Amino acid sequence: MMEWAWDGYAKYAWGDNEVKPVSKLPHRSSVFGGGKFGTLATVCLSVRVVSLLTVNPLYDQHIILLEMLLDFIMQMPAVHQCGATIVDSLDTLYIMGLQSRFEKATEWVQTSLDLSRAGSTLSVFETTIRYIGGLLSAYALSNNQMFVEKAVAIADLLLPAFNTPTGIPYGYLDVIRKTGKSASWATGGSSILSEFGTLHMEFEYLSYVTKNPIYYEKVINSISLIAPTKLHTQYHSLVLVPLIPSPLYLFLHVCW
Repeated sequence: MMEWAWDGYAKYAWGDNEVKPVSKLPHRSSVFGGGKFGTLATVCLSVRVVSLLTVNPLYDQHIILLEMLLDFIMQMPAVHQCGATIVDSLDTLYIMGLQSRFEKATEWVQTSLDLSRAGSTLSVFETTIRYIGGLLSAYALSNNQMFVEKAVAIADLLLPAFNTPTGIPYGYLDVIRKTGKSASWATGGSSILSEFGTLHMEFEYLSYVTKNPIYYEKVINSISLIAPTKLHTQYHSLVLVPLIPSPLYLFLHVCW
């Protein structure tokens, strides 16, 4: 199954983030970088929904034209390929003994992986678990120092996301402007617990292998803000952190 899935991706979408199994076209999701046409895809979906709800043939004509345009665009070479599937699959290829495929993926990472040219907004969480995690897993298995160097480059790219009043990183980072933002539905500068609360494994291991404490220091600050305080421990108080804690909650939590 892995060989079949990998070979299909390599044949139809090599270097792009993912492959669409039905259309056999590359999927360039913007949260992984390299995607500039997510809005057009959203428009296509919206028009299709309206068409189904209203049974209006006018919308059917529009959706056909929009989808033709989207398919044409998606067959064009990417502005910059970010290869999410390649990086995310490195450890699996190695563990399964698919050596020739692993070597091909390694060569692509060495020569082509550069998220500073992604040209879009990156999800800090997705970039951490898929790119930094994928690269460090490959390093732990193969001992190839190149993977660490690539992981450092990506981690350094994400560091501006931690420049917030609380130190908890923004959910998204514009790699061109080096500015961050929260998810559109997380109001008031709130952060998503399952995202910022799970970055420490990759960042801490990166500090371990590079002997550079900056990555560990960035993520341990986030964890310390949601950890039980001395007062909680003294009174055996149970700490239930909200799924999307706000800066005000974090301030009150630390003060208490």
